Amino acid sequence: MTTTPSQNGPDATERPTDDLVVPPQASINNADIPSEADAAMAETHADMAPILATARQGIEETTLTPEEIERYTNILLGDGFLKAGQLNSAREAYAAAGAEIPNEKVIACGDVCLKEGRLERAQEAYAAAGAEIPNEKVIACGDVCLKAGWLNYAREAYAAAGATEKLMAVGDVWLKKGQLNAAREVYAAAGATEKLVAVGDMWLKQGRLNAAREAYAAAAKLGAGT
Repeated sequence: MTTTPSQNGPDATERPTDDLVVPPQASINNADIPSEADAAMAETHADMAPILATARQGIEETTLTPEEIERYTNILLGDGFLKAGQLNSAREAYAAAGAEIPNEKVIACGDVCLKEGRLERAQEAYAAAGAEIPNEKVIACGDVCLKAGWLNYAREAYAAAGATEKLMAVGDVWLKKGQLNAAREVYAAAGATEKLVAVGDMWLKQGRLNAAREAYAAAAKLGAGT
């Protein structure tokens, strides 16, 4: 699976891209699926080669019309993309088949995205199915991101779920990395007054008086609101 650099903040690690690029020879425009398509798709995503192989076997053994074969193959390809968490590519395949993706398959695609730490794509899938992601699944998505070191994505997931303690855990990681600005922002979002004071103390030791004042002011504001 290809990866893409994290878009925000000090994250140094990478996570999977949101969409696969289907090689042109893998597009289903007729009943013939050459073996080169299998190789190209396998290079893009290992799960796709069996899908195409199954489709070609069906073509060789069936008495369906070419139009029916094309529809069948595109749906198979779309299902493969769904299992890989690639909703946009699945939509294209299903559209080529003149079919709609069942909601339960769209939700299952969203669940794949959650397990890969791709909250935004999961939200898109659930919204397309007219459903909401259960909070525990959002938190689990954040856990995946935190474990992988995708701290900004973990923060987004925990914030979406209102998981305050989990948010503070993200702040703690940033604090250990010396990323005090990022830690301060997370602690402020989590309402962690004592953590903000600790950040201020660290800045004070570094001689960064203005930054320390900002951290102490944020802690005081939170304290006044409790």
